[in-house]
Amino acid sequence: MRVGAGKEWPFIPLKYLRSSPQKLDNIASVLRELVPNVVALQEVKGEEQARYLATGLNLYWAYVPHGNAEFDWGLALLSEYPIVSYQGRTIYLDDMKPRVALICRLAVEEQTITVVNVHYYPGDYDSQLRQTMDVLADIREPVILMGDLNLITYERQLVPLRDRLLDTCLAVTTAASQEVRTTGTFRFGSTRLDYIFVDPGHFSVNYVGLARKELRGASDHIPYFACLTLKDRRK
Repeated sequence: MRVGAGKEWPFIPLKYLRSSPQKLDNIASVLRELVPNVVALQEVKGEEQARYLATGLNLYWAYVPHGNAEFDWGLALLSEYPIVSYQGRTIYLDDMKPRVALICRLAVEEQTITVVNVHYYPGDYDSQLRQTMDVLADIREPVILMGDLNLITYERQLVPLRDRLLDTCLAVTTAASQEVRTTGTFRFGSTRLDYIFVDPGHFSVNYVGLARKELRGASDHIPYFACLTLKDRRK
């Protein structure tokens, strides 16, 4: 969500951007129309922004910082479902550009699922993939992985994730999924940077898409969503 600064100055470092309640409200308006059950946000400037959006949308929330010494920014998860627990785990260790994964356990329909939110540093992808796979290896519940994988465009680098999880955009063949592939999720190019992966043994993918065109200017990324069905494996 680009620290709630809107779409201006797309390539300026985040620490120099200024947010405002109006720009945060623009993001909230987009989410309100999409009516999501779970939202993964990247580039959140402190837990105050996560709390502000969650309060306005009447959702549960969790926030973890990346641990950057220059300014407080990180990942947030907003959820219609109660958050049973959450934690942050380092997936990229660098003094100036550390990155963490936000791991949340949610109570959904008398089951518990785990949602992992990531935002990769644009470089050293193999290392970040390895750390992400270690995170996934520790999860025994139905899992969803969402986030900005940044400049990953090479199939080779996505192989470990696609061997373990299902890319929701590739799970359905519709005009909407084709738009995601051709339009991308970055407003200043046609690159698909944002992904939603699911455990195919526990989730069915019904539909994927982008927010309608009138709502795509709230940030530098176009909101990408997937409609899922959680399979009842308790029987």
